[in-house]
Amino acid sequence: MAHDENEKGVRSSAVRVNGRTIDTPEWAGIEQRVEGYREALRIYVEAVNRGDVERLVALFAEDAVIEDPYGGIRHNICGRKDIRAFYQFVVPKTRLELLVVTGSGGNAAAMALRAHVGTDVLNNISVAQFDTAGSIIRYTTYWGPNDRRPSESSV
Repeated sequence: MAHDENEKGVRSSAVRVNGRTIDTPEWAGIEQRVEGYREALRIYVEAVNRGDVERLVALFAEDAVIEDPYGGIRHNICGRKDIRAFYQFVVPKTRLELLVVTGSGGNAAAMALRAHVGTDVLNNISVAQFDTAGSIIRYTTYWGPNDRRPSESSV
């Protein structure tokens, strides 16, 4: 199947026929890789909910980076030693609800979460980027002040 190129010579990953996108053979391989990323994020949620910090840390590459606004301060945590210390502090206070997990055509996956942290409920989006071995190399959590509220049981 031929690929279309745009004016900059960038090859498209799908072909449009009569205004409809037709899957290309590459999508099957992409989906297989992305399913591994989705599964890693499902394991992430399970590990947090079980309090299994070591299983959680094992998902990350040795030199991974976490960017997280925990406590209203954006933290940049680098390397497994600091990642372990961060999760040892956060995990005992946290329970996660996985709302949706999705992949991308690249090396990333994202999940929408409802986090129960102490007496707060926090809606957030977390994006993980992966290396070729399937380890998380960068994990970024996004939320703002309006995404955080007291839990109904603490009101």
